Amino acid sequence: MSITITGVVKNGVVVPNAPLPEGAQVEIHVNNGPQGEREKARAAALDHFLALARSSSFCSADHYPARDELHERH
Repeated sequence: MSITITGVVKNGVVVPNAPLPEGAQVEIHVNNGPQGEREKARAAALDHFLALARSSSFCSADHYPARDELHERH
């Protein structure tokens, strides 16, 4: 099982933001700059999604369906 723990480098030493299990093997990925490419892509995807949602003309005036209306019961 793998977990993701972020951290920073201080004086050349990696300092995790959470405790690591004793004896854990680690693999370190360094992000260039304060925001890595993955975070930039995620932020761009969120902006695109929100722009599409805001431009949508969908509006439901009806009630929310009940659980039994959403699922077939046999």
